[in-house]
Amino acid sequence: MHHRGYFPAGTGQYGWQTWYMVTQLQRLNGLVPNGLIGPNTWRLAWTGKYHAR
Repeated sequence: MHHRGYFPAGTGQYGWQTWYMVTQLQRLNGLVPNGLIGPNTWRLAWTGKYHAR
């Protein structure tokens, strides 16, 4: 996600910033914003939209 210009370089920790980014990604792409990185969220991390445009 960092390489796509959305998120700062990672720390290796799943903290509040990561949770926020994951729930925003899910919300913007029609998934339930639960913060869990399942197969659909993982796919969207590479192909989904990150910003409401």
